[in-house]
Amino acid sequence: MEVIILTVGGAWLGQQLDAVWNTKPIMLAVGLFIGLGLGFTSAALTFKALLKE
Repeated sequence: MEVIILTVGGAWLGQQLDAVWNTKPIMLAVGLFIGLGLGFTSAALTFKALLKE
């Protein structure tokens, strides 16, 4: 769930920045990849914490 939320949030933020800075697909792609990276990192840390219990 956190992967989806962070990915969509990053893509949305990138799209908003594209509209402001007129850099059509660049910030969307950057936001998408940052969101994916943060989402998978967060999921891995959550999974690691669950394994310790």
